[in-house]
Amino acid sequence: MLAQVAGRIFWMSRYLERSESIARIVNAYSQLIMDLPRGTELEWNTILKIFGLEEAFESRELYLTEYAVIQFLIARINNSSSLKYSVKKAQENARISRTVLTEEVWESINELQIYVNESADRSVPRKNRYLFLDEVVGRCQMVNGLMITNQCRDHIYRFSKIGHLIERIDLNLRTIDTLSHVTQARNHQDNAFETLIWAGMLRSLSTLGMYRRAVGPMVDASSAINFVVSEESLPRSIIFCLRSIRSAISDLKNSNRLVRLVDAAIKSVTKFNANQIRSKTSQQSIAKLYNFTQKFTEVATKTLFLPK
Repeated sequence: MLAQVAGRIFWMSRYLERSESIARIVNAYSQLIMDLPRGTELEWNTILKIFGLEEAFESRELYLTEYAVIQFLIARINNSSSLKYSVKKAQENARISRTVLTEEVWESINELQIYVNESADRSVPRKNRYLFLDEVVGRCQMVNGLMITNQCRDHIYRFSKIGHLIERIDLNLRTIDTLSHVTQARNHQDNAFETLIWAGMLRSLSTLGMYRRAVGPMVDASSAINFVVSEESLPRSIIFCLRSIRSAISDLKNSNRLVRLVDAAIKSVTKFNANQIRSKTSQQSIAKLYNFTQKFTEVATKTLFLPK
């Protein structure tokens, strides 16, 4: 398979996963803001921190209001981490590579891009926002379902899967890290506040129901974080994503460096314990996982996606 095609499929899937994650997190955060009691409100810059966009937002000299932040996250085409931009890039990569995709996958991605183009700007206000974000999540999941049910289990499928999983790990880490800092920075412990925060995180990952089934009805920080990081049976957990990536790359040519990176990341996860999240070992595990997603992409680009 041509290296450039592999790279485009990888990035198509990363951008699709990013689009879905933005929609999920913005939706969950918007609802969380309304659920929090007066006096315990979160700032709107918290959601910017999750996506690493605080400096980019400030550089545009925008006011830190709900409308400005949501518009920046879902409708700003000149924000390279916005929903609108991510869908556009997913469609561009799919269009160039559509000969290796099923017709249904290409059409669904193209229709997603048309829908977001037409609806994003008018979906910033709350009255339209939730329906729009739910629709984006549903359309992204439909593309994933079409890939799973219709695509041959060849290199196209492998690179698509790897792209989704790498992006999922990255967003999971960002969400956990940001919310951990937010809750730890408070002057006093508020169990009700923390329950809402971490239940919101689980809801944004569509894992709240599975958490309650596996752990119990009450949500606490350590249990929620450990569930998202270390639960072997949860498709959205970091350890599940890492093991799936390991399986997908195991028989690719020139994948030895990637395999070593994944094995090291798996080792870091096994040492992580949210009950001791401030410990040196847990902090090192988080730092290594952050480095993993960036390093994996760099090595994959050099060894698999650049033409020889």
